[in-house]
Amino acid sequence: MPPLVEAIRVGLQMGLEARPLFAQRWEEGWAKPLQQWRDELQVRPFAERVGRP
Repeated sequence: MPPLVEAIRVGLQMGLEARPLFAQRWEEGWAKPLQQWRDELQVRPFAERVGRP
C-alpha cells in the first residue's frame, strides 16, 4: 500500500478509536500532562501506531 494511503488509513482508524475531542474543556486542563490527555481520550501518537520510534 502506498505510504500516503497507509497514513490516511491509520489516521481514520485513530479517529474512530478516540473519544470525541470537541466535547473537552481544554481551558480547564492546561496543567494536565499530555500523557494523561492521551490516556483519557484514547489517543496514541501516530508514530507509535505505525511502528516508528
